Amino acid sequence: GTEGMVSVWEKDDSIGEGLDFRFLRTSRVARSKAAVMSVDFSGTEESLILGFRSGDVGSMPFANLLAESRGGESLCGVFSGGFHAGPVASLEVAAHRPVVTTVGKKDGLIRVWNYATRQCDICWTGDAGDAPIAASMHPFGYFLAVTFNAKVRLFFILAKGLQLHTEISLSGAKAVRFSNGGDPPAIPPGEVV
Repeated sequence: GTEGMVSVWEKDDSIGEGLDFRFLRTSRVARSKAAVMSVDFSGTEESLILGFRSGDVGSMPFANLLAESRGGESLCGVFSGGFHAGPVASLEVAAHRPVVTTVGKKDGLIRVWNYATRQCDICWTGDAGDAPIAASMHPFGYFLAVTFNAKVRLFFILAKGLQLHTEISLSGAKAVRFSNGGDPPAIPPGEVV
């Protein structure tokens, strides 16, 4: 949300009249008033991973967001080891490893973070003039699909960097998503998967 705020809603089937969700609370999660651009859960759904307009990436226990807090603040810890030079355009968490992939909207960097150590393990710089748009990580955390203006690239995530596996010519793809089971990624001709 705007100004570093996140609202929590709970599914409630007892409300009726087509209203399936009940508002719980709104809490500030950023130390600054940087807007929250991307949100995802860790594989165990215990932690919330957040990407901010300021380029910061952070995590916090989801239970902290649900708990009553003094002043409506449940601040998240910011990762170290490198940040994006602008908004986080895409954020994806692996279900089976403690890794997060982010795409910087302004700097065009793809970063792979270890949220257990809060460190940036990989920083990938692409071709000049062809910045990545969105990324999706396979649930196992070893494979990455990235959309660009005129192509989609599939990468292996290795210990020291990204290794290109396949490149597909495809223009207009602005989103990509692996299924929860890890089947081949869905790449729609637009922004909605």
